[in-house]
Formats: sequence, structure tokens, C-alpha cells
Amino acid sequence: MLTSVLAQADTMIFGGDAGWGHSISHGLKEMAGWKGMAALTLAPLGRNPFNDENGDTDSIDLLILAEPAGLEIPSGSYHAEGVYEITQQRAARTELSIRPGPGGIRLYPSQGAMWQPGAQWENFTFEFFLCPSQLRDGERFFSWEGRDSVGEPQSIGITVEKRRLVW
Repeated sequence: MLTSVLAQADTMIFGGDAGWGHSISHGLKEMAGWKGMAALTLAPLGRNPFNDENGDTDSIDLLILAEPAGLEIPSGSYHAEGVYEITQQRAARTELSIRPGPGGIRLYPSQGAMWQPGAQWENFTFEFFLCPSQLRDGERFFSWEGRDSVGEPQSIGITVEKRRLVW
């Protein structure tokens, strides 16, 4: 997810300091835990990555969602090409996972997208959730190549080395 602002974190206060009768369920879901006991987990982010249900998603340039029907990019600023599979592999700790094919997934920016040719950037935040069941050495997680305003080459790349992301 690329965003120009940081989402504010939710704070949850439990116990007597918050008043025993108060509870917060936003952003939480109940599921079976150890030995079938009830457990609370963080709910999936869903379509809105902000804590506020009415959060402003206009500042998000790129957000890729795994949906049963395929990849979804809510901003409409990019289109994706490549072979991939959407799985419900629970080992990844997510509702759905994207499993790219051998050639990976390529994203092509449209007019107004941050990564379009000739775009001038200011500050931005690069965030992502990485829940792989397998990381392979040498795997390229992200790659971008471009040029600055005078034609000098620029690039950003992330690869996997010894189960670590290397920028």
C-alpha cells in the first residue's frame, strides 16, 4: 500500500481504568482459539485500510486486494497483468492470499498515478503486509525503474535474502 499520510492507530483500553462496562469491538473479530476457547483477533482490514470507517482513501495511490474474483485495485490508478492465484491458505494468517506465477505480477500506472512516468513526488509512505508461507532467496518482491527530471536513472527494489527483505 502506498499512502501519503499515516493512518492513526486505534488504542484499546480494557479493565477498570476504562470502566468495566465499556467494550470496544471495532476492528476485532471473535474466533475459536486454543482448545476451542473464544479468542479475539484483529479483524481483516477489508476495503478501508484506515481505522475510521469513513476514512479518506483518496491519499492511497496503490492498494492491492485479494478478492475471490481476483485482484482488485480500488483506486483504479493501476491495472495488473500476470499469472496469479487467489488462495484461502490459512497458514498465511489472512482471509485470502495472492500467489504470483513465475513471471510475477506487473502493475501499469494510469494518468495521475504516483508511479506514472514524469510524476513528481513529495514525501510518501510505503507500507505492505507480507504474510508469505514461503520466502525464496533471490525472489523479487518489488521493483521500479525510472529517471529523474534530468534523465538520471533511478530505481527502487526489494528482494528476499535469507528470509529478510533487502532494499
